[in-house]
Amino acid sequence: MTMTNIEKAIIRAIIMAQISSDAGKGIHRIYIPGGNFPAIKKYRAKEFYELRALKMITASHRCGINFWCEFAPDQNGIDSVLVYFDIKVDGKRFQISFHNPRIELFSEFVNRGRKTRWTADLSGSARSCQELARLITE
Repeated sequence: MTMTNIEKAIIRAIIMAQISSDAGKGIHRIYIPGGNFPAIKKYRAKEFYELRALKMITASHRCGINFWCEFAPDQNGIDSVLVYFDIKVDGKRFQISFHNPRIELFSEFVNRGRKTRWTADLSGSARSCQELARLITE
């Protein structure tokens, strides 16, 4: 499968957001060669990488990478913006999602993108990122 450089950059940013989110919880299960160092140091880097991916997607032509943002409470009932990334590579779909309590950072993206429903797979984001990390470094 051939991915463009922009597709790889978008996917890398999404993976880095997942790595940052995990690192904030003391979980270290995903690795991208040459890419983990800033994410390991700061949980807040998650927001930076999510926003980077959102901006690249909105500035790019259709490429099989979509997003959807909506207001939704997180697992603790805290008001958040839920960001779904939906990626299709070689006919296989991957979904990665994040809750963001700093609503103001993501408000410009709310109700934009392609409407997406959560797959209800609690570990799906991490597994998707593990597989995507392998695909973008092959």
